[in-house]
Amino acid sequence: RNAVEMEKTKALIELGWSQAHQLFVLFCVFVVLYKLTVLLVQKRALIQNFELFPGPPGHWLFGNFKQDGNDLDKMVKFGQQYPYAFPLWFGPFVGFLNIHHPEYVKTILGSTEPKDDLAYRFLQDWIGKGLLVTEGQKWFRHRRLLTPGFHYDVLKPYIKLIADSTKTMLDKWENYAKTNKPFELFEYVSLMTLDSILKCAFSY
Repeated sequence: RNAVEMEKTKALIELGWSQAHQLFVLFCVFVVLYKLTVLLVQKRALIQNFELFPGPPGHWLFGNFKQDGNDLDKMVKFGQQYPYAFPLWFGPFVGFLNIHHPEYVKTILGSTEPKDDLAYRFLQDWIGKGLLVTEGQKWFRHRRLLTPGFHYDVLKPYIKLIADSTKTMLDKWENYAKTNKPFELFEYVSLMTLDSILKCAFSY
């Protein structure tokens, strides 16, 4: 009798584990299908938003970039083919509208629409939660504090000083351009910024 009861108990345990395993598999399948549905809906919305902007055809899986070492050359080529704006796909579901025409950029920068959460979350790790990436009441409070110091009438006397620093940087770039060799821009932009700050803030 004890042996029979043990067999029944063992069978019930195995049945319970089997059912739990099946439920877990069904749950995983449901989560995957739900996530895939959300991604497909988001991709469809992106495609509809990109309809007015012609762009390079992309691979269904890799998008426009395959990480083969030629991506930068592709970007330059795309910019020549589509001189205003064009959509770019990174993989099957992530898409961005690459805007590089001055008038288009001016429209975007002058807009009061909410900031893009994905891009600014990426920047937060680098620059912190300053005026650029904050929003809402915190943004208005910081903006109210900074606006008087950066009013046009306050900055106007410094325009020539900043222009002189920029011209010095561009002259260096022009000399390097004649060598037809690549060079790092960040160092010279940093020096130009430091030069402008020293001239404007400390009359250096």
